Amino acid sequence: MSDGFESDRQASTERQQYNASYHHADLFGHELYAQLSHRTEELSFIPFIYGTYFAASEQSTDVSSARVALSKDWTDKLKLTYGIDGYQDTLDSNKMIFDPRVSIGTGGLVNEEFATVGRYPGTEVNSIAGFFQGDYQLTDELSVTAGMRYQNLNNEIDDFVADAVQTDIALGQATGGDAIPGGSNDYNVSLFNFGLNYKPTNNLRYFANFSQGFELPDPAKFYGQGIYNQNSDNYYELINGSNVSGTKLDGIKTDSYELGTSFNLNDLTGQLTGYYSLSDGSIDYDRNTLLITQSDNKKRVYGIEAKADYTVNENISVGGLAHWVKSDTQVDGDYQETVVTDTSPNKYALWTRWEDDYQALKLQANMMSDVSGYDSASDSTQELDGYTTVDLDYTYFLPSGEFSLGVQNLLDEDYTTVWGQQAQIYYGSYAPKSAFDYKGQGRTYTVGYTHHFQ
Repeated sequence: MSDGFESDRQASTERQQYNASYHHADLFGHELYAQLSHRTEELSFIPFIYGTYFAASEQSTDVSSARVALSKDWTDKLKLTYGIDGYQDTLDSNKMIFDPRVSIGTGGLVNEEFATVGRYPGTEVNSIAGFFQGDYQLTDELSVTAGMRYQNLNNEIDDFVADAVQTDIALGQATGGDAIPGGSNDYNVSLFNFGLNYKPTNNLRYFANFSQGFELPDPAKFYGQGIYNQNSDNYYELINGSNVSGTKLDGIKTDSYELGTSFNLNDLTGQLTGYYSLSDGSIDYDRNTLLITQSDNKKRVYGIEAKADYTVNENISVGGLAHWVKSDTQVDGDYQETVVTDTSPNKYALWTRWEDDYQALKLQANMMSDVSGYDSASDSTQELDGYTTVDLDYTYFLPSGEFSLGVQNLLDEDYTTVWGQQAQIYYGSYAPKSAFDYKGQGRTYTVGYTHHFQ
């Protein structure tokens, strides 16, 4: 690390969130729940090298949402909940280009504003949905839930001159360029869920669930891409672009299944869950443009989660958790391991806890396993290295709260985070991989106090 870093755009995050909720216990025999919220978020990033120049982007998001739900017990066994919700999500962004002579000459330490151009096309997403959910007690031990959600989405995308073209214009390497047409698209989707819950005793439960989800890939990172030809006047003529009317972004629907049990048997409590999800499409990231593309390749994620606690005596307990997960993507009709930049490692933890009436001490080990994935772009298998950290926490119980001390990463393990390893693959074509070697936090001491107001 070197001293002397200066930049006209610094990394920062600013968020404001407002929320108002209303509840009425009896409105025409229903319970009424209403909620209004608004969130504003501005993100600025650190200077990033784009080959021959440095730049830093800034994104501004505004989200307003509303929800109304009515709930009523129609009989002793049947409860219905229904309502509507909606939101509006807008995005504006830009990219500040720094003076290449200064940035390159200082190795990126000093970055002075040279020009500001667009980063992504402006977008506005509007959604409105109606939902219906029913809960029915079939027997004293068995209950069933089922529901439906119908959603309408509208995407509005501004006209946009591609980011690379705007950059060349700003750097004096082009005289101008055509805009990729914007426009709007509508989506209508129906989603269903169904679940069974069987509780033969107060200490044992079995459950099975099916649910559907819908994801619309980020339109700002999909649209605004085009193929250009630079003519003799150094003007960029648009040959083909991802215009909204000609290239409709496909939504991705995911079917999810879950089967599990939870129990509390004498001194042993725990839960075991297996899950499987299948998506009818995939989102891929272009490492050269940092934008996204879409394919019809199906993606499946499945795994097992387990957690257990055992009370050894009145003071000592031990426990552990495990999450085994596997992600596969369909390539040329066959499923192969998902690329490691879009997957998660298996996670495990073991702990022991000592507690009396006045204080508690907990020692926990957290393990991330190695993970591998297939990269179709390079036709090779890539791997991420796992690591283990140990945490120690002490709590002293006070009459109206707790005082706590902690040591995170007790053994001062030197490791690169999962994201740090993924970033080296994702951004490796822009700079040496060591530039993205984001290390995990070393030994860290914490102190805290919690007060409970009566």
